[in-house]
Amino acid sequence: WMRPTLFITDVLGASMVSDRADNLSSVQSTGVGSTIREIQIPTTLGGEKIGTKTGLSTPTVVDLDGDEIADLAYAGDQNGNIYRFDFRKDTGDWKAGMLFKGNEKRPISIAPKIYREDGSNKLVVLFGTGSEIYESDANISDSDSSSAENLQEMYGVVDDVDISPENMIPVNRDSLQNQAISTNLTSEGNTYRETSSNEIGDK
Repeated sequence: WMRPTLFITDVLGASMVSDRADNLSSVQSTGVGSTIREIQIPTTLGGEKIGTKTGLSTPTVVDLDGDEIADLAYAGDQNGNIYRFDFRKDTGDWKAGMLFKGNEKRPISIAPKIYREDGSNKLVVLFGTGSEIYESDANISDSDSSSAENLQEMYGVVDDVDISPENMIPVNRDSLQNQAISTNLTSEGNTYRETSSNEIGDK
């Protein structure tokens, strides 16, 4: 079992005006295309193995200070977890921390969306669960997919980025405030769906 891993690669090639031979020479001499760092996610949480699947979603990269240099990245895995990858220290100190602990019934297979709370170092990480990537995904029947344990969901989790990866305490779905999507509403010939607005508070 190989842990889900984020690979950071040198992709800055030679000038586009150079001919092919120059580009190949540049790759060989500068290491363009080489792996800068592999960041593996933690193997256990509270003494328990995190999961058995290895797929990692496309990451979403965040520039916190506007200097056009990546500071963080967020990605999910096929075990339903969301991670923050932190690049704010020297390369050798780049680390990953778990933000959200899910389960294999609700895999995360696409990149999350990130929004920043005004005037703070808190980011809102939005993500949905579900998968249509593997052959086994096509074998889930309608009755299975609509059961409570297989029902796919959307989440929004606040991440305080002042907390270092090694000190992050992941949340799970039971610690979040539930919001519901209503049945279809019809108004003036148009059909809508309405979400609840339960107060979040300190959850």
